[in-house]
Amino acid sequence: MELVDTLPNDIFSLDSYLEQDMAIEKISYSLLPENYFSNLKNHLTAKGLQLLSEQAKKIPVPPRFGEIIDDNHYLQTLEFVLNSTIETKHRCLFFLKNILPRLQSYDALLDVGVGDGQLTNLISRNFKLVTAMETNKVALDNLGAKKKIIKKNATLHKIHGSILNTKLPDNHYDLGVLSHILYYIDQSKWLETIENAYKTIKPGGFIAIVLSGDGRGKADLIKYFGGNPLGIDNLIKDCSNKFNTDIEVFESNETFYAKNMSSMLHIAGFFLRDSEATATHKELEAYLNLHHRKHKNKFEMTSQQKFILIHKT
Repeated sequence: MELVDTLPNDIFSLDSYLEQDMAIEKISYSLLPENYFSNLKNHLTAKGLQLLSEQAKKIPVPPRFGEIIDDNHYLQTLEFVLNSTIETKHRCLFFLKNILPRLQSYDALLDVGVGDGQLTNLISRNFKLVTAMETNKVALDNLGAKKKIIKKNATLHKIHGSILNTKLPDNHYDLGVLSHILYYIDQSKWLETIENAYKTIKPGGFIAIVLSGDGRGKADLIKYFGGNPLGIDNLIKDCSNKFNTDIEVFESNETFYAKNMSSMLHIAGFFLRDSEATATHKELEAYLNLHHRKHKNKFEMTSQQKFILIHKT
């Protein structure tokens, strides 16, 4: 632990300061090496980017980027953004390699905020019971509609609602997943949300939280347009203190690609939504031209994806 050369002036502050240091000691950080994902195929070829450009034309342009028109607009934009990166493939591989093998049993999975269902589709096949919770009714209805997400003799239980006001059984699930969902909850409620999920986990199970936006290009975008800074590291420390357990944090560097400005606008607008920021078409286009245009037919924006693992002992 790095030493500091200043201390609080009074004993009460010192106690608090030492408690924060103890929390830091219980947190381990690991940056996933580039070769961790080396076996994954990148679909973002020239043809793939052209297909994305065609997909972008079908997405409505909101009055201000960062605003969501309705549930369908959200899902259209989400699908497009996820197709513009291999971040989701990285996330799926991480769960397969670093989380699922560590579980003691595969009786029940709790997935809070299933989104487009890609991660749910992959990991749910290992479990006997899958509880999928989502506030977006369209997303919940779509889950499993086109692709079978659970194995034979397994049960899928869908809940349309928020974990903040839904009663779930204590000590019931082997794994609780909150993947890229906390953006849609006020940061003052983040710890309460995780605590509600933690209560549902069996001893020996895990809570897995995934977030991005506090580093690299995505963070710069949010800061420039006055968005709420995403206090991911503060959340990690709060979790370590709250649950009195070791916290593991893994980080992966990610990139989002676009062939033209119209595509990049939708990606950046979706990121602004994560921090409750907005920008006009003109403002955002100027920013992207200055910071993210690589050449005439290529845009890139980076982010850092963080996986937070809380082990319930």
